[in-house]
Amino acid sequence: MPSPFPGMDPYLEDPAFWPDFHARFLYNWSDALADLLPEQYEARIDETVRLVEVNPSKRKLIGRVEDWRGAP
Repeated sequence: MPSPFPGMDPYLEDPAFWPDFHARFLYNWSDALADLLPEQYEARIDETVRLVEVNPSKRKLIGRVEDWRGAP
């Protein structure tokens, strides 16, 4: 029978069955990914990324508008 929740598996989400699945999966996946990355890159777990909105009056365009628009 197909899962009633497309894109997720409630069995894997149930901590009673898989108490440390997510932690172990992420750790091992990070190690496997690190082996494939070029030397100057790292695979990190729990990295925080913050997006900051810049005031429109302080924004500046770097480069030519023609290049940005893809004009010939």
